[in-house]
Amino acid sequence: QSSPIIENKPTIKKSEKKESVQTKQIPQKKPFDIPPAKNNATIVIVIDDAGLNLENCRKYTNLPFPITIAVLPKLKNTKSCASLVVNSGKELILHQPMQSFNHELNPGPGKISVEMTTFEVAQIVKENLDELGIGVKGINNHEGSEVTSDIIKIGTVLDVCAERGVYFLDSRTTANTKAPQAALERDM
Repeated sequence: QSSPIIENKPTIKKSEKKESVQTKQIPQKKPFDIPPAKNNATIVIVIDDAGLNLENCRKYTNLPFPITIAVLPKLKNTKSCASLVVNSGKELILHQPMQSFNHELNPGPGKISVEMTTFEVAQIVKENLDELGIGVKGINNHEGSEVTSDIIKIGTVLDVCAERGVYFLDSRTTANTKAPQAALERDM
């Protein structure tokens, strides 16, 4: 419900030489008055790389709107950040480190790589989900262009997602991602 703004504009009529006041109503939009989305589209804001710093994570959880916070595994503040996210009512997902095409980039501890067996990939993803604790709603990839381009490896990640009842959000670090194909093969 918008409240009108009233502008007072003095005007002088030539015949009277004194001021009379006219008012004009201008509708005002609310600060967050957002038009309806087409086809029920939704914008989701995901903050990646949480787990490094508890104070930064606290800043994200204090934002006055819904966001998803992706927490990296096996860091000093991983568990504290995950707990903070869940307790704040924000959505928590695992920011799963994955091997990039650039092998000089180290995605960090708890990573999965294309050299691993599917059993090893599944075990690491499960360990990382378990470390974050209850309340994890999904997984997205940290780096990962080589892993997401490997249909077997990304398929294994999706198998864990299905088993655990969480979603996978492809960070699209490569146009060659096979995550959509692997998901379709699993009827996801």
